[in-house]
Amino acid sequence: MWSRTWLLTLVPAVFVGAVGFVGYTYFDNVRTQTAQDGYAHCGKDPESAGARHLVRVGNDCVGVTEGDVPFLANAGPLRSQKIDRFHTVQGVVRNQNAEVAAAESRPVATIVFVTALSARDDSLTANTYRLMGVAAQQRALLRRSNRSDPLLRILVANAGDEMKHGGLMVDKIKELVAEDPTVIGVVGLAQSRQPTLDTVRALGNLGLPSIAVTLPADTLVDQSRTYYQVSPTNQRQADVVGYIHDQLATTSIIVYRSDDKADIYSANLAEDVFERGTGLGMRVDIVGYQPEGAPADKTSAREVSDKACERPDRPAVFFAGRPADFQRFLDGYSSRPCANPPRRIVAGDDISRYVASIGSRSDVPFDYVSFGPTTPRCDGIGDLQAGARDLFDDCADGNHFTQDGQAALTFDATAVFATAVGRLGNVPISPGAVWREIDQINGAAALNGQSGLIDHAGSRVPIRKFITILAVSVNPLEPVASCGKGPATPDSPPQAAWCP
Repeated sequence: MWSRTWLLTLVPAVFVGAVGFVGYTYFDNVRTQTAQDGYAHCGKDPESAGARHLVRVGNDCVGVTEGDVPFLANAGPLRSQKIDRFHTVQGVVRNQNAEVAAAESRPVATIVFVTALSARDDSLTANTYRLMGVAAQQRALLRRSNRSDPLLRILVANAGDEMKHGGLMVDKIKELVAEDPTVIGVVGLAQSRQPTLDTVRALGNLGLPSIAVTLPADTLVDQSRTYYQVSPTNQRQADVVGYIHDQLATTSIIVYRSDDKADIYSANLAEDVFERGTGLGMRVDIVGYQPEGAPADKTSAREVSDKACERPDRPAVFFAGRPADFQRFLDGYSSRPCANPPRRIVAGDDISRYVASIGSRSDVPFDYVSFGPTTPRCDGIGDLQAGARDLFDDCADGNHFTQDGQAALTFDATAVFATAVGRLGNVPISPGAVWREIDQINGAAALNGQSGLIDHAGSRVPIRKFITILAVSVNPLEPVASCGKGPATPDSPPQAAWCP
């Protein structure tokens, strides 16, 4: 009898214990799955609105969000400060989006700011400045009182370092568009590389107009009929060879370019400089180097920099590469004796990211091509300058977010969308309708922007777009030449005689 009682007592106990164990295991699995989902969604709650269209790929958080795009890679203290600054700007945009949502009786459209986030100094600084330009334009629209003036809601998207995951990002934007019919287009994009071209085509297949900010490669415009840009092309940029020929008074150039086959920008710019120089009867030599991250046995930009000192005719140097390799080039150039220093080092527009990251001063003097204003100032009366002062208090020490032209270009690209929406009148807002209006921004209807005149003239790239050459040294930036119709500033140099 006692054994039967013991058995009856034991069975319920075992049953309850089993249920408890199963319940514990179930809830533990739920917690584990939630943690895994959070990891997959870049550390965010997968059920939150800001995480639905984000996915982790290695150290990149790829996709689009109405919240913040987090940085996943480890960073040192200095980079952490720059990352915090980028998140601060995302917070400003998020707060202004709330103002847009609360506004009444004004047309509202959503655009996606596309970037290629990386923890490198030049990338962090450039992406922050670009988003500041978008925020400043959004602020300017919010300050208008006319009910017919549109408002823009801004979402942030990331294609990963060097746009490597652009296809996945477009898939996430496609998911968003299916949920949100107010999305009318994309602004930004980064780096003229093969993944960028693929991304432009994918956005075109999605039917979304895209307005690139700093992409000058000549072939980008051929990728999609819905693609536009506010920056000049590399062909236009190569007009600075006239500056080298006339103002630097030399008839020879050494062009440094990356041997990275995916870097379309570097190869294209080097080719355009070669054609422009030989067309002027100059001797042009092209020197290739292996970019950052190449195997150690390959020739880096640092190692080939000595070729700039070998020629007794002292040619000018034109650097058609990326910021990380430009730093290596300058390190190599300055670390060894130079018997025949080049007439001048001139760098392409992408070095504006390097200039911004070093605070616009350098012990090794050089010139670079800028697509932005010649004299970035915080004391101006324009909406971009007001944004620098009021949104970000970013005018200290003469080193502010209008410094390198990145903000002016995103300010203008965002203005193109606002202008197109504003010209729709009673036509319903849609990507197709906006696309048609963007195409009409030319001639008498061209846009006078902070980065110069934006006149597409049927080509989807601005014709005769403003470029300027800025001198970098231990002193503040100094404009030395300009070409095209730019924003009028008191100390802008007159248009150069060599400008076509």
